[in-house]
Amino acid sequence: MQISLLEFLRYGRTAGLHANLSKDDVEAILGSPNGTGGETRRRKNPSIYKYESLEIMFAEPERQNAHRLTINPYPDDFMFPPSWTIDDWSLHPTDSVEDVQRFLEDNNLSYEFRYPELSNKVLGVVESSVEIYFDDGLLCSITSLLK
Repeated sequence: MQISLLEFLRYGRTAGLHANLSKDDVEAILGSPNGTGGETRRRKNPSIYKYESLEIMFAEPERQNAHRLTINPYPDDFMFPPSWTIDDWSLHPTDSVEDVQRFLEDNNLSYEFRYPELSNKVLGVVESSVEIYFDDGLLCSITSLLK
């Protein structure tokens, strides 16, 4: 399995992950998750599958269709299962807003600041549905509504 940062930023998807995949499809691509989330007493079916830094969220009804992919530091850097091949992954949680802007510009990816009320804490990649979030001026997550 190969995961590409540039593919993810440019198209909002990577490694065959796209919108409306079932949980069975996701497991066929990635294997069993190393964690789940979103269960409640009323809803026993998890709405989140976790694969190290990668989280896949499943939408209603019945929490069965993939709709969002988020990459978070795990715990201090972006980590992926050892069996994965990482292609062009050069962003890290220590990168500043300016570092990420430079990376996007160097790779010919247009961006804009979104949600002005958040004081430049979210960069949106124009070509895709990807949003890059910052906390205290440092990269904290990359997320996409899957297409």
